[in-house]
Amino acid sequence: MHHQDPYEIWLRNLEQIDDNEELARTLHKDNEFPNGDPRVVALFRRATSGSGYYSQLLQAYFEPV
Repeated sequence: MHHQDPYEIWLRNLEQIDDNEELARTLHKDNEFPNGDPRVVALFRRATSGSGYYSQLLQAYFEPV
């Protein structure tokens, strides 16, 4: 049986979230920060592009990413 990296699974799950506000809420809940990984940075850019509460909250802390 092939062991899958939990970080990779987590990233794939986040990348499947279509709603930017839900993505922002999930990143906030997971206490995740842009860490230099291009995939995480792309997720933050998408999450902070919204106008909802969590999108704005992440914008205030992490712009520009």
